[in-house]
Amino acid sequence: MKRTCWRGVFALTMLMVSPAWAQLEGGRTLYGLDEVGVVVENVHPDVERQGLSRATLQTEVVLRLQQAGIRVLTEDEWDETPGRPFLYLYVGIVPLDNFPVYSVTVTLQLRESACLARNLIICETAITWEDVGVTRAVSVSRLASLQQDVSNVVDRFTNAYLAENPKR
Repeated sequence: MKRTCWRGVFALTMLMVSPAWAQLEGGRTLYGLDEVGVVVENVHPDVERQGLSRATLQTEVVLRLQQAGIRVLTEDEWDETPGRPFLYLYVGIVPLDNFPVYSVTVTLQLRESACLARNLIICETAITWEDVGVTRAVSVSRLASLQQDVSNVVDRFTNAYLAENPKR
């Protein structure tokens, strides 16, 4: 029974992996991006009990971006910025039945306003860069390790950003 369940977790994990990795090499959508806002989705209560609150993750993302020289917008600045670009961090946690284990996905997306070429009046928020940083099974006692997964996905974003926007 346990073997079958772990095979199911592995299969689910493989299905959740996004083709977004290709964007890291062809990250042209990052060219000319001057600044971003940051939004972190609410986290699962079990993750918060392990010390990783939404505010902690928000601070982690902002600091890593600033260390890379990427300007982070305040909410008021973001409202006034053309395209309203923001990085959206999602840490998805799904408890697995009969196990003290969770299926975890860490995703970072750049979202900004995009308009249809055929009708420039129609503009919507679109994902212009994405990285599914990790999808794995994690025990309850290791949920705090997600902070390193968040750091890694933000580092991949900053590397892709700097590749398209080298410092002058």
